[in-house]
Amino acid sequence: MAEPVGPCAGCSEPIFRDQDHLAVRDLGRLYHINCLNCTNCRDNLRGPFSLWEYQDPLCDRCLEERSPRCEECHNPVSDMKVRTKFGYFHPDCFVCTACKFPFINDQEKTYYNVDGRPFCHRDAMEEVNRPVAPSGHQFQETHVREGF
Repeated sequence: MAEPVGPCAGCSEPIFRDQDHLAVRDLGRLYHINCLNCTNCRDNLRGPFSLWEYQDPLCDRCLEERSPRCEECHNPVSDMKVRTKFGYFHPDCFVCTACKFPFINDQEKTYYNVDGRPFCHRDAMEEVNRPVAPSGHQFQETHVREGF
C-alpha cells in the first residue's frame, strides 16, 4: 500500500500518494478531491474558489454574500479594499466628496475628514473656510494606506 502524504483537512482520513488530492498552498492543507468544500454552504469546490480572511475556502456565491458592500457603489468588496471610518470601498470608489478624485491616486494617500465626509486637501481647506454655524467644523487628517 502507498505511503500517506498526510491527513485530509476535510475528513481527517489519510491521503495516499496514488489518490487524487488537492494541496491548498495558501492554507498549507491537503484535501481529498471530494472533501474541499465551501465553508459556508458546504458545496464541493471543483473550480476556482476564494479564501475568506486567508483561512476559509468559499464558493463565489458565498464570498459575495459574506463580503462587505462598498459605501459608494454598493457592490461587494472582496479583494483589494479600503477600510475607513466611513466603511469599506473599492480603491477607485473612495473619492473626495467635492472633486471625486480617488484618494488611492494621491501620492500621499491622505484624505481629510470634514464633518464626517472625506475630502482632498484643497477641497477640505475650502470646506473648512466656508462660513458655517458657530459650532464650526470637525476636521481630521487620515492616511488611506492605514485602511488597506
